Amino acid sequence: MKMNLFLPALLAGMVTLSSCSKDDNKSSEQNQGGASTNGGEKKIENLDASKKQWVYFSFEKGTTVTPTTPETDLTWDVAFNSYAVKLNGGTSGKGQAEAISADSKDFAAVTKAPTGTFVKDKEGIELTLSYRPIESITTSASPLLTGGFGVTTGTINIAPTNMPTWPSVYAPTKNVYVLKTATGKLVKFQVTDFYSDKKASNFITFIYKVSTDGNF
Repeated sequence: MKMNLFLPALLAGMVTLSSCSKDDNKSSEQNQGGASTNGGEKKIENLDASKKQWVYFSFEKGTTVTPTTPETDLTWDVAFNSYAVKLNGGTSGKGQAEAISADSKDFAAVTKAPTGTFVKDKEGIELTLSYRPIESITTSASPLLTGGFGVTTGTINIAPTNMPTWPSVYAPTKNVYVLKTATGKLVKFQVTDFYSDKKASNFITFIYKVSTDGNF
């Protein structure tokens, strides 16, 4: 299945890409995806996904990890590359990770994992990494979680109409999902922001909660 996430040239001049490093006023813990806990929920602030490479994250460790061989390593659960998301399962890894939509934008309201078919990662998803010059890759990723131009089912929507509310064309959809980790545990997950304090894009803030029985 191929998902075309390429933006028209008309949009290129409107997109603000983040080429800067992590904000100076952020702690080293936050730069690595440091987690703060409140009632079992964890919040990851300003995870830097702006480097045109995959950033791997472990839900159980609550921090980024660096797998030697991501295709076979079970130490990571989810990975981010700008607005693209991949999971450790399907065509992206040997784990059990996959995703299902909770059909909600209210994180607290989702108290149980939804019934239905989980979606596995697939090959053939096109990701545009930069626009000046245009640089695109075709990769394995989650067709459910990966965002893009006009995409409302993923984590990030890209559209000119986002600019009055957000610093540029990127906007989190705030859709809530339930994911499986590489080892099969369930995770409630929501991306809430895509910008650093300096309004640079590709800095992801998300909240999540791990469950062993599907109750959150």
